[in-house]
Order: sequence, then C-alpha cells, then structure tokens
Amino acid sequence: MSGVFAHGRLRLYLLKLLDESPRHGYEVIRLLEERFQGLYAPSAGTVYPRLAKLEQEGLVEHSTEGGRKVYRITEAGRAELTDRQADLAELELEISASVSQLAGAIRADVRDSAKDLREELRNAARTARQPEDPGPAGAAAWQRTREEYAGFKAQAKKAKEQEKAAKEQAKRAKEEARKAREQSQAVRQAAQQEALRIKKRVEQQFREHVGNGDWPTGLSEGLSELTKGLAGLADPSRWTSSSAGTAAAPEDLPSWTRTDPAGDPARELDRLLDRFRDQVRDAARDGKGVTAAQLAEARALLGGTGEQLRRLLG
Repeated sequence: MSGVFAHGRLRLYLLKLLDESPRHGYEVIRLLEERFQGLYAPSAGTVYPRLAKLEQEGLVEHSTEGGRKVYRITEAGRAELTDRQADLAELELEISASVSQLAGAIRADVRDSAKDLREELRNAARTARQPEDPGPAGAAAWQRTREEYAGFKAQAKKAKEQEKAAKEQAKRAKEEARKAREQSQAVRQAAQQEALRIKKRVEQQFREHVGNGDWPTGLSEGLSELTKGLAGLADPSRWTSSSAGTAAAPEDLPSWTRTDPAGDPARELDRLLDRFRDQVRDAARDGKGVTAAQLAEARALLGGTGEQLRRLLG
C-alpha cells in the first residue's frame, strides 16, 4: 500500500471517491490507479475488505446492479467527510507529493539508463572493427545495438509522458486541496453566522413576550427555538458548499449584518462590529434619550452577547 494511505487514511479517500459518485469496486481500484498515474495500483484484496468495513460502520451501502455491487456513501459517511475536511485536504497534498516523488524516481532511472547506454555505445565504437566490410558478426552486433537503442528511446519517451502526466495530476491535487480548505473555511463561517442569527431571533422573541407581560411564554418559546436552532447547527448536511452561502446570509437578518464570504473573516468581523456600534448609536440618538432602565437592559444584553461571542470565537 502507498505510504500516504497509512494509518487508516485509505478509508477516508474511499469515502471521497464514493461521495463524488456511486461506483463499482473495480471502478474504485481504477480511479486510485489513475490518481497515481499508474505508479500505484491497489489490489482487490486491499480495496474490497475496506469497503465491507465501511459498510459495517454504516458509512457506505451497496445495491446489486447487473450482478455487481454498486457502493454509495450514506449520510453518516458524508458527515464523516465533513468532520475530517482538514485531514482530507492534508491527504490530497500528500498524494500530490507522493506522485511527484515517484515521478522523480522515474526520471532518475531514465537518466541512469541513458548514461549506461551511452557508455556502452562508446565502448562498442572503440572495439568494433572498422574495415569496409565488417563481416556478418560485426553487422549483426551493430544491428542489435541499433535495436536496443531504439527500444531505449521508446522507453525514455514513455517515461517522459508519465512524468508529464504526473505533474498534471500533482497540479490537480493541489487545486483540489485548495478548494477543500476554502470550503472548510466557508462552512465554519456559515455556522458561526447562523449561531448569531439564532441568538438574535431568540432574544427578540423573548423581549416581545416580556414586553407584553407574558414572560413564561417567552421563556418557553425561546428555549424551544434555541433547541431547534442548535439541532440544525449539528446537522452536517446543512453545511455543504451549495448551502453555506444561504446560511451565511439569511433573509431575516438586517442588511447591515451582511458579510463577504470570500473576505478575511477577522476583517469582516471588525466591520460587522463597527456597523453594530453605529446602529446602536443611531437608535439612541433618534429616540427620546436613554433611560436608566434601558441602560440596565442594554448592559445585560451586551454582557451576555459578549460572553457568548467570547466562547464562540475563543
């Protein structure tokens, strides 16, 4: 087995391949060989037992089509991939490095073979007879030399093509790893903003009920809303690349809370805090002044919110 798949990481890459599309077992083997440009080809005895183990763990399932098993990832398998995005990105980088290393070994072998062949040709030229008619034995020797040289050129051409393909594969692997890191960052930011949105909505509902004198209902509904929100945050299917943008900009938040998912998170947070401060100052200035009771309530809200943000970002 390739060194990059040590410590059980082959199972993680099998989940990645099945997340791309349902596949037959032999197709998984072929894809692994393609990813390594033919430099590593896992055996059926390596792949099929691991697919069976993943199925026992509930991470994949299979159906029979045309007498052959078709494996597909389950929701639990996708959750495993989501939890291990960082490991997967690291694995992609190591695969790229491994392919480059194997390609380098091929280049070294080709250079050594070329050096040996040139030396043999020089020796043959020094020792060969040079009459006008070299005779049958000399002609046969030169013919064999030419044939061997032609075979070497063909091997060198094939090795060069393999090296080129390996470089292209390494480039693709680096790009996939970069996209995986960006997706992981976007998912993290989306979850943080969704948590802030849930907190704001719960606090608003609770204040409305308290203002109407019905604080028990406000407390009950607030806890219920908070429970549903936390359950939603724990659902890994929400934080895919297609849904992260929706969670990062919910429709029921005011426009000043919008952020740029592609921007630097720390800078976006600073801008968000600046806009929040401006909103509070405008509300105090446009109102009838700030009473002692309003100040006390604002102090409690800011203190609680600040503590929650500290735990969220700490």
